[in-house]
Amino acid sequence: MDRTIVFDNGSGLFKAGWAAEASPSIVTEPIVHRLKARSNGTTGLHHIFIGALPNLRAERARSPFESGVVVAPDLLENVFDFGLATLGYNPDRNPDARLVICEPLGNPRHARGIAQELVFEGCGFSAASFGVDVLFAKHSNAGPPPSENRLDIVVSIGSSSTTLVIYDENGHPMLSLARRLSVGWDTLVHVMQHATTIKYPEFPHVLGAHDYSNMVQEHARIALDYPSELMSILHRPDDDIVLQYPVVPRTASSSNAFDVLTDKERTACARDRPAFLSSFAAQLAELSKRTGQRGAIASSSRKKSDAQSRIRVMTTLLDDEDVPSKPKPGARRRAQQSSDDRFGDDVRSWNVYNELSKEGAEEAEEEVSAEIARLERVLAELDPNQLHRVSSERQSRALFRLTRGAPLQGASDDERALRWHQLRLNVECVRVPECLFNPALGGVDEAGLAEQTLSMIQSALSMQRVTRAIGIVCTGGGSLLNGLCERLEKELRADIPDHIAVHVSRMSDPMTAAWRGASQATRDGSLKFSTRSDHFEHGPDRLAVHPFSNTHA
Repeated sequence: MDRTIVFDNGSGLFKAGWAAEASPSIVTEPIVHRLKARSNGTTGLHHIFIGALPNLRAERARSPFESGVVVAPDLLENVFDFGLATLGYNPDRNPDARLVICEPLGNPRHARGIAQELVFEGCGFSAASFGVDVLFAKHSNAGPPPSENRLDIVVSIGSSSTTLVIYDENGHPMLSLARRLSVGWDTLVHVMQHATTIKYPEFPHVLGAHDYSNMVQEHARIALDYPSELMSILHRPDDDIVLQYPVVPRTASSSNAFDVLTDKERTACARDRPAFLSSFAAQLAELSKRTGQRGAIASSSRKKSDAQSRIRVMTTLLDDEDVPSKPKPGARRRAQQSSDDRFGDDVRSWNVYNELSKEGAEEAEEEVSAEIARLERVLAELDPNQLHRVSSERQSRALFRLTRGAPLQGASDDERALRWHQLRLNVECVRVPECLFNPALGGVDEAGLAEQTLSMIQSALSMQRVTRAIGIVCTGGGSLLNGLCERLEKELRADIPDHIAVHVSRMSDPMTAAWRGASQATRDGSLKFSTRSDHFEHGPDRLAVHPFSNTHA
């Protein structure tokens, strides 16, 4: 019986299982949580958890990967130990066990060396084989056989990047033409988080990375025509995705906001509460703006102003003094200086002193600060959800419709509170996944998925004699985005000659395709293994080369 274990060591999901099985037994996120033990009399002990634990603090979650490359050997060892313990592996009972590891295309030697050291020295395997995840995924796909008139392409949208590999007419990967796009699932999640935070800067709930990942997974879609889809969203309010979060009860205040209002302000509030709160919000914004500008100006010019003031005072005093007499030695000189020190006897001296005094400015600043505190208190108690103060004119604008929905005229306080505790996804649903085709939206200065695929096809067509069909298959977690295949096929169809057929499809199970391909390659004998003795003799530079390995291995 084959005692080979397969690890798909991805930065987004860790898949593990025995090669004889049809699917992996373990599918979890490679996130390590280390919690200190609280038992009496124990120090330095930790409880280690592997996988996503949303209830734990985010700063305690660590990943062995950075930008898809292994950088933390100790964390990777924890992930490997978890996988082997779950599978029931024991090096004493399985001395001949082998391990197959999926790695990204172009994996650095240092990263592979970390994994190889763990495999042979830490886990005790007798042999190991490393292969590229994209090539394994293509091996698991039951597509048409290679043809001299057909080009096959694999598009793998992973966690940290997107990889494209093209195959020639003989079914061999042309790795020299492979492309990599620095946009993956993590990029889309980051863009969703950034867009939501800007859209709702004062949202009362704290959301984590898993919340934003679920938004992308459940609600994001790739538009067939991005500009037209954006314009149509403005006219389809019923298509908004509304995520309602529980209303957090407010803590009752011991004081009443009406105590700090004048009689005139109380009357205005009773007559038209939204207009009154809108005017208070405008006053608060104006005072905050003036205070900020004055503070910035004073901070930047304080030294210059103080120096000019001192020079002006000294000039005034010098102008008022008589011509000094010749200094006298000894006691007579000290007596003369004492008689000349008459500052304060003249009213003009006090005028100079008052000119330098900052008491008036400080009193004005204190009054402004007190007024700001009063406005903030009234708005916080009378309009905690910040929706009463929105004018009817603003509610009729498209921005309010995209963030809060329909106008709130006549809405109850309960309805306003519900609006304050909900997220409306509309533009984000198409803008976030558009980063795959327009990476500049995610801050990545690279060509998009369609441009890179087309460039790779054109390079392959220049080397191949006759091509009548191009088959593209998408894999990886990002390939589950709705509309991906249709959009990619449309973009390529516009630039590829009409006599060449283009078809884009998705693998049946893109999440585990690489693991299933590695398992299948193990069973059909397509892999070569490096032994433990090879590792101790040659180190990480000596690895077995097979059809699925990196070319530089």
